[in-house]
Amino acid sequence: MKFIISILLLILSLQSWTKADDISDFEIEGISIGVSALKYFSKTELDEKKEKGFVYEKKDFYSATFYSKNFFEVYDNVQLHLKKDDINYIIYSVGGRKIYYDHDIEKCYSDMDEALESIKGYFKNASIKDTGIKDYAFDDKVKVKSYYVQLISGDEVAIECYDYPKDYEFTDDLTIAIDSKEFVKWLHY
Repeated sequence: MKFIISILLLILSLQSWTKADDISDFEIEGISIGVSALKYFSKTELDEKKEKGFVYEKKDFYSATFYSKNFFEVYDNVQLHLKKDDINYIIYSVGGRKIYYDHDIEKCYSDMDEALESIKGYFKNASIKDTGIKDYAFDDKVKVKSYYVQLISGDEVAIECYDYPKDYEFTDDLTIAIDSKEFVKWLHY
């Protein structure tokens, strides 16, 4: 049986997780990997997202980002990654993004560290990769601080803070993503 804990209280209203033995038991806004996105979104919504969602050079997966759904309680938006030809719409990655409208990157870093400590508590044998603060791959004016909780299974939890210049249309944000082994391999190789 899954025991619900609320990290909303532990990490200052950032996230709720399900007590997990493996990555598929973790949830972001009630969504987990390995299940059909049709459980949460209509086929029409998913097909519309597919039309615009091929943001990677390799076209095996597409992203589907949703804003302000009535069941979102913590994040400002949620992004899924699905296979392009999958008629079952299985979720291979789910991520939530919390936006810091006041450009408070220090708050983002603090929340990020608290999330990392909470996640590490579930996966005692996981390795943690800290990439430090780097230029964002698509814009060297944007800085990204990242942690990757890498599980023995090959699945991964990515925790990232994006620091945007104040004169950009975007503002700082924290992204927490649950990625399947297959998606991790595809993304990094």
